[in-house]
Amino acid sequence: MSSVSFGMRRRLQAGEKHALALGCEFFETDEVIVRTSDRDDFWGLVDALPTKIGKLTDVDELVKEVREKCRDPRIVDYSRKERGFYDPKRVTTSVAPLIKGPRGLVTEHPNLPGVTCVDLVYGDTEGHGGDAHSSEASHVSVDFLDDSPLYVYGEAKDLSKEVLNQARDGLAMSRLVRGSDSYSDSVALQAEYGLWKGYSFLFQVKGFAYRRDTKRSSEEIREVFDREEGMKIETGRRGFRNFGITKEEGLVLPCVRGEHRQAFRSFEEKRPGVPYAFHLGLDGLTAPLRIEDLPERMRAYLPMPKPPLSHQNTRLAQSCLKKGGVAFLNNPSVMECDGADYVRVVSDGLHSSVERVMAP
Repeated sequence: MSSVSFGMRRRLQAGEKHALALGCEFFETDEVIVRTSDRDDFWGLVDALPTKIGKLTDVDELVKEVREKCRDPRIVDYSRKERGFYDPKRVTTSVAPLIKGPRGLVTEHPNLPGVTCVDLVYGDTEGHGGDAHSSEASHVSVDFLDDSPLYVYGEAKDLSKEVLNQARDGLAMSRLVRGSDSYSDSVALQAEYGLWKGYSFLFQVKGFAYRRDTKRSSEEIREVFDREEGMKIETGRRGFRNFGITKEEGLVLPCVRGEHRQAFRSFEEKRPGVPYAFHLGLDGLTAPLRIEDLPERMRAYLPMPKPPLSHQNTRLAQSCLKKGGVAFLNNPSVMECDGADYVRVVSDGLHSSVERVMAP
């Protein structure tokens, strides 16, 4: 793929612009996507660093705009609160032709060895550089155990052979990335890719969470999900989209509920220093992320079941996991949060549950 990466102080060269023009011709587009990344992306900077889409002819102005946004002091403050060390001088800028085909995201499960979560998005995804939260986009998600698709989220009609092969393309690409020895084995990775005329193209790779294996064997995982009955289409079961490990007695936390991500603010103001579980409504899972969306003391992210690891889900899941908490993206037991003042959250990496309890 014709992608160009460079530091904050360098300009695009004539030869690089020519390569981008050739790439745009191949992908039948006149648009490019300008991304920014920093090694502190791993520390919760999802959607905090800017991405810009525009015409190839305006690429110099696009680069200038994202670099100015990278100097926003709110990003520095955000990173500090998330225990990171963001420095705008370290930011890398990349420019690539905008692929308008299906987009994919591959996430290594941080607790279950051999489990990989693949999300595919079709339709209108231009609102955020391929991160598909538009109401016009459709999603299919597949969980693999080693090379076997074990669990599918979506309607059965969506799972064509072509879709499954596209998910396998992402799985194969993530294996190549892992096999390159460029990334620490202690971190579960998340890779974004695009599909165009039968080919797969890697966009970027980031850390998702530190690994903390549950020590479960593949046979135990298969047994839990009744592999003998064949691949599952979601019917209320939970799949593999639950992350984090607690002690056997679990975490007992006050429960904050809201339809929007900002619902946590009043709790943090009224009860400073108190960790909590956050039960987020569906509306909060689709609204664009803002730099202010930082629940600092959240230890359990318990949204209404919506499995895709969108930017919205990824940021809040990462925030919990790096603080020793949990994130359940597709667990029906989160409905226990409805009307609960306190909940007990338990997870061993494979089995997970939420139950309402009395105040400790």
